[in-house]
Amino acid sequence: MKLAEIAQGITAHLKRFEADPIINKMNEKYKTSPFYWPSACDSGPRIFVSYVSYQGHSSLKKAEALSYLEWLDAGNVGRHYEALRWMCEECWAWNDASDEHVCHQCERPKHDHNTRPQGAAEGAGAEGDERSGG
Repeated sequence: MKLAEIAQGITAHLKRFEADPIINKMNEKYKTSPFYWPSACDSGPRIFVSYVSYQGHSSLKKAEALSYLEWLDAGNVGRHYEALRWMCEECWAWNDASDEHVCHQCERPKHDHNTRPQGAAEGAGAEGDERSGG
């Protein structure tokens, strides 16, 4: 899959999130929404993702962007760092919430940030954890 196709797929999901009043619920205190003119575009060997147009972007490698798109295609909702938190950094396989301490695909030890905290819901993440994948 070409970078432009991956970016188009991510953008389609982000636009859908923006249009959904449940997903894109406005914060009444600050009058902001989690998605405002979101987009993804390719440039060189990377994909740049923006969730709120005036807040800048995050840079993703092709493998990260493709994993994020696959996560979105599976019906998940969220930002790339919420998806990639559970990806193996070695082979980019999705790792579930099992208690195993190795990746189910490449059998390498899971890294600390890939191990879901006990009691954490799937897809839930720590506030402010915005890894750019760079």
